[in-house]
Amino acid sequence: MQTKISILWLIILIGLVFHTILHLMPVFYGVNIAKPNSTGAVPLGMSLTMGFTFLIPVAMICLCLFFTGKWVQVTNLIISIIVLLINTVHLSELFLAKSVDIAQVFVLPALFVVSLFLCVISYKWEI
Repeated sequence: MQTKISILWLIILIGLVFHTILHLMPVFYGVNIAKPNSTGAVPLGMSLTMGFTFLIPVAMICLCLFFTGKWVQVTNLIISIIVLLINTVHLSELFLAKSVDIAQVFVLPALFVVSLFLCVISYKWEI
């Protein structure tokens, strides 16, 4: 179970990296993607979001592979549910946006499905 869960966390991590790369793709075609009136300084909130986007899956992989006990299973289940909720909200943005980035149509539903699998397997591991 730990291996399956770790692989799903790894897929989520790769998906989040790919999601970010897709946002940068227009740069290669000459599109200016900078926010209007930006100063070049990355807002603290964005830095924290990107940091936790990396740290959470890595921490969960390490916990699942190198530690045992009920607390690891419960922690993994709680964090996986939170990630599923975040991915659900992010996916819903596709349906609410005025214009849809077609590249994200491939990533966001896949991340949602993987997050759902992660929750199911984490629940089975916790029982």
